[in-house]
Order: sequence, then structure tokens, then C-alpha cells
Amino acid sequence: MLESDGIMTLMFTHKATGTWDALTAGLMEAGFRITASWPINTEAPGSLHIRDKAAANSTVFLACRPRNKEEGESGDVYWEDVEPDVARAVRRRIPQFKEAGIRGVDLYLASFGPALEEFSRHWPLRRGTPRQQTWAQKRRRQLKLFEEKDDPYAVTPEDALEVARREVKRWRLEELTRRQAAAESRSELGAVGQRGAGGEGQLGIEGRVNRHDRRPVPGGPSGAHPFAGRGSGVLDERAAA
Repeated sequence: MLESDGIMTLMFTHKATGTWDALTAGLMEAGFRITASWPINTEAPGSLHIRDKAAANSTVFLACRPRNKEEGESGDVYWEDVEPDVARAVRRRIPQFKEAGIRGVDLYLASFGPALEEFSRHWPLRRGTPRQQTWAQKRRRQLKLFEEKDDPYAVTPEDALEVARREVKRWRLEELTRRQAAAESRSELGAVGQRGAGGEGQLGIEGRVNRHDRRPVPGGPSGAHPFAGRGSGVLDERAAA
């Protein structure tokens, strides 16, 4: 029996969002909300059962607390208002996960935690506009033996998980774009530096040759520099010597 101010901690990991949806829905229906989460690396790199597989290496710890009686009694809360909060919660945590070395499929699983934290905080939720079903969703429903009643205004934890996946994909795309832009910038700077070094070298050679050429130009035009000339003066002086 958990006290009203107690904490229940769960360890869970699964790549299928349907299992996360069922777990979160069960917790919220039982009167809990998720208040904290963090992924922990629980698999050894050489584990035989995950070797050469796109398997998860981490387990997500979920801290749950009993909901207050006042929570959920403030009237209808709409998913369209909460969805931006879910996206921001995920984006705030992604840099922390990256710094902790969470990557690959584990980054997606880690993002489920903050998404479900924000989602369960506002539960129950409704849609302001009906859900638009994809062809695949309609096809799955047609394959069911018994037709289930579908509420187009219903909101499930899987909606929050979809937002989490979308934000991780968006963040990865932005990271790739920044890396590509940085690589192109370094390449351009290197090319400019090489061109600059080549130009300075040419000027340096001409300058060294001109310093040795100090013969006045006989019969030069009025106003001409008294030491105008090219490097041939060096050869003349050596020949005269």
C-alpha cells in the first residue's frame, strides 16, 4: 500500500510504442502520474542477446506519484494546447541525454520519459478537432475480428510518444545540417588560406628580387623612380664583379 506522498519507481524498456501506451494508460487509470524519468545503461556491450541487433542498451526508470484529487478536475484540457509543452519538454532533455552518451534507439526511448511526464501531468485530455486516421490505421482496424468503438476525439499516451519521436528526428536533422555547414565553412576557409598563402609567396619573391636591384634607370622618364627595374640587375652586378 503506497502512501499519498509515496513514490513508486518502475524499470521499463521496449521499442514498441504500443507497450509504452498500455503501461502509461494503466498507471494513469490507477491514479498515478509520472514525475521523473532517466535512462540507465543496463546492457553490457558484449551481450550475446543484443549483439549485431538494433536493440536497446538502456532501461528507463520512471518515478510515479499518486495524483492529487484536485488534478484533473479543472475542466476539459485539450491536446492541441498540451502538445507544444510535450515537444518543449523533450527538446530540453535531449542535450542532457546526448551529454550522458545516450544515442541511437536509446535516445528515442529516453525521450519517451519527459514526453510522458508532461502528458500525465495534464491527464485527462481531449482533442479539439477529430483525429485524422492514416490508411495504415484504417487497414489495421479492418483486419480486427470485432470492430471496436472509435472515439476520434480521444487522446492516448501514444500521441505523446509520437511527438517525442518527431522531436528527436528533428533534432538529429538539425545536428546534421549544422555539422555539414561547419564542414563546408572549414573547407572554404582552408581554400581561402591556401590562395592567400600562394599570393603572399609570389609577392615575397618579387620583393626579394627588387631589393637587390638598385641601379638608377639611365635616361628614365621624368618622375620615374630612380631604382625602377627588375631582377636582371642582380645578374649584371655579379657579371661586373
